[in-house]
Amino acid sequence: MSTTKPKLRIVPLLNPADLSGGPISLSAGFSIRDVTGLLTPETFGQFKRTLSEEDLERLLAWDIGVVHEFRSDLVIGPEEVTSECIMRLVIAALRWLQPTATTDGAISC
Repeated sequence: MSTTKPKLRIVPLLNPADLSGGPISLSAGFSIRDVTGLLTPETFGQFKRTLSEEDLERLLAWDIGVVHEFRSDLVIGPEEVTSECIMRLVIAALRWLQPTATTDGAISC
């Protein structure tokens, strides 16, 4: 029996394209889509001590994001590391195509 479960890595977009036609597929497992309702206060439960109410409200207000769908074990393992690395590269490529004022720091994977 497999112990893997579906997971999502989401990065918000500040100036998204019109998504009236549905998600925009970027590549295998990556899309730009409406993430309204995917994030709840429980999503950020482990960070509750370090998040202000204002920060939490801002995070819960995300509506459009780049989403990576993947499967992994119940613990954080190599799949999460790979997902984070690939997501950084996807976001870097999108910023190269359409620069924004946001930064993701150095890409090291």
